[in-house]
Amino acid sequence: AIVVLLVATSCKKKQESTPVTKQEVVEAVVKQDINVEYTPVYLSPKARPVVVAWKEYIDVQNKVYELKNTDTAKLEKQLNDLEGLMTKLLNSETPAKLQTHLFERKLDLLSESVTDLRVLLGKETTKLEDIKKGVSKIMQGYGSSKNQINAIYGG
Repeated sequence: AIVVLLVATSCKKKQESTPVTKQEVVEAVVKQDINVEYTPVYLSPKARPVVVAWKEYIDVQNKVYELKNTDTAKLEKQLNDLEGLMTKLLNSETPAKLQTHLFERKLDLLSESVTDLRVLLGKETTKLEDIKKGVSKIMQGYGSSKNQINAIYGG
């Protein structure tokens, strides 16, 4: 009788665990690293002073570079921020030499890439590989705008 009681009480040991919040569960399931390969485009010496003085463009640059090593938990907020910065950039006073149809189109395409990725994030069936492609497209679009700046200023 004593053996049975001992076995019965040892099996009923409570396992203590710390409570997990809903946010922690979501982050554990949803959070995935997004690391994309990107070769930065450098501005020519002639273009650099003009672009550095263009605050809205530099703000977009900084946010785009944040996307290179982000994760899915941060991405939506970063895209919202980037979309707001793109709106400010598109409404800002563009340096005179850059007021060309081709350069404006590069910025429009970059803005569209941001919007496309935001839409993609809203779909339940989105795969990590598709997200990485979207981030790469944004970074390539930004690089393309810098290449156009270099072409205009020489470099």
